[in-house]
Amino acid sequence: MMSSNEPTVGAAVITIDGRELGKVKEVSDGWFKIDARLRRDYWLPSDLIETSSAMTVQLSFASERLADLKSSQPGTPAGSDS
Repeated sequence: MMSSNEPTVGAAVITIDGRELGKVKEVSDGWFKIDARLRRDYWLPSDLIETSSAMTVQLSFASERLADLKSSQPGTPAGSDS
């Protein structure tokens, strides 16, 4: 059984308010990379995942918080891309 904080590569990533951010591109040591269509890819910590399945990753935050939470590298402080 998959833990709720282990996303599947290729799964759609959706915020709590229903905005699709992209797809899981890579998973690395408590972080996952978002393949953001027509934007630069970025990383989020896995502890922001509310639920996860093979098809979707539901995040625990609303889309307006994304800029404060995303990172250009796994393990770097949230909001480092701002």
